[in-house]
Amino acid sequence: MITGKKLLTQEEFDRYRRAVNKRLGQASITSQTTIINNVTPQENKEYFPLPDERIWRIGLANPDATTTTLIELGGDIASSAGTSGRLIDAKTIWQWGQTNATLNASAYWRTENYYWGRLPHDPVWIGYVMTGSNISAMRLWVGFTSDDVTNADDPGCLACAFRYSTGIDGNFYAVTDDGATLTAIDTGVEVVANTVYILMIKVEGGTTVKFYINGVLVHTATANLPAAATNLGWNIAWWTLEAVAKRIYLSRVGMGTN
Repeated sequence: MITGKKLLTQEEFDRYRRAVNKRLGQASITSQTTIINNVTPQENKEYFPLPDERIWRIGLANPDATTTTLIELGGDIASSAGTSGRLIDAKTIWQWGQTNATLNASAYWRTENYYWGRLPHDPVWIGYVMTGSNISAMRLWVGFTSDDVTNADDPGCLACAFRYSTGIDGNFYAVTDDGATLTAIDTGVEVVANTVYILMIKVEGGTTVKFYINGVLVHTATANLPAAATNLGWNIAWWTLEAVAKRIYLSRVGMGTN
C-alpha cells in the first residue's frame, strides 16, 4: 500500500495493524485507511526507527471541491471561512479561505481535535502556505497548538508556532509558549503578499524545536516549550484587523515523526 511517504510491504503494514488493534482493544480492523488514520507518532517511531520509513499523514487541496476541503490521511480537519474557493496554478492546486470583511473576522484550517501528538513523539509538521494580495492589518498563526488560538499576539494556549502580526512588524516570528511564558523570536523573514512559504516545525529529542522557512533553519527553541504530556494538534488561523477581507491559500500539509 502507498502512504504519504513510502510503499509498505504487507509485513510492514501488519506491524501497524497489530499495534493499532491492540491499542484500540480490537482484533478485526483490517481496512488500510482505518489503520493508517489511527497510527500514532509513537508507533511510527517504535516500528520504523528510520524517519524515511515512517508513515506521513498528508493533506492535499481537494481537486474536486471549491470549498476549503482537504483530503487527509490521519484525522479530520476543521475549516471555516467567510468565503472559500479553489485556485489551480502551474504547480499545484490551492484551497483558499477568506475572512469576512468585518473587523476581527477570522478563518482557519486546523485539526478538529488536539490529540495528534506530543513533543516526546518528535512530531514534524510542514505546510505549503501562500499569502493573499492584502496582508496589511492582519494576524496569522501557523503551527502546533494545544487548543484553538485566539486573536492576539499571545495564542491563548500552549504552542510551537509561527506568528505574523502587523501590530508587531512585517516578519514571521517563531513562538514557543508553555502556558506561563511566551518567547517570540524574529526570524528575519518578511511576509510578502502573493508569496508561497513552506513552513516546517520539527521537534528533536522531545526538547528541541526547529523552525524552518523554505528549507532554511530560522530558529532553534529549547525554552518555554509545551510540557511533555501536552497533546498537540495544528492550526492555520488568521484574522483581519480592519473591515477588509483577508485571504490565505493552502496547498498541502504533512505530519510525521522525526
